[in-house]
Amino acid sequence: MSPDRGQGAGQSFEDAVVLAAALAGEPAVEAALRRYDAERRPRTQATAKGARADGARTTSRAAYRAMLAMIRLMPGALWRKGIAADGNATWRWRPPRQPSPTAGP
Repeated sequence: MSPDRGQGAGQSFEDAVVLAAALAGEPAVEAALRRYDAERRPRTQATAKGARADGARTTSRAAYRAMLAMIRLMPGALWRKGIAADGNATWRWRPPRQPSPTAGP
């Protein structure tokens, strides 16, 4: 994971939650790992792709200054849409539903 999105620690927490849910919900470790991979791969690949794009935009001083100028010129409504939870895929993640604990004797 590129550092251009600051997602390393957050992604590791998400990984732990999804892996725990997969292990709790599948009878075999192999099935749990397949489920984990199927659930995590789209999000992690999208985040990595976005980080690469972010990094490419800031590889030179000129590119970085141009990006900052575009941000300053962006209308407030567009800026808010980009940082809104429904407009930003990074912030739309929701943890998997955990199975209900069974009642003891």
